[in-house]
Amino acid sequence: MAVENTLLAAHALGLGACVVKSFSRIALKGILELPERIEPELIVIIGHPKEQPKAPPKKENRRDSVFEQIRRKSRKRGALR
Repeated sequence: MAVENTLLAAHALGLGACVVKSFSRIALKGILELPERIEPELIVIIGHPKEQPKAPPKKENRRDSVFEQIRRKSRKRGALR
């Protein structure tokens, strides 16, 4: 949850952020001088983005929800008006 909050805070500040799970844990422990009992699980890279990407276009939802499907069937049977 801490990482999620970090990513949201970075976005709110206009920063770019990326989670990295593939790295040398041994090398990172050496660089950060972490004690033996601490095992790094991920790295969060935060910085100023070179450009602000456009949001992808929203897809039109063509499928009805389960509620809408039941409602439509019930109307056909005359159960709902």
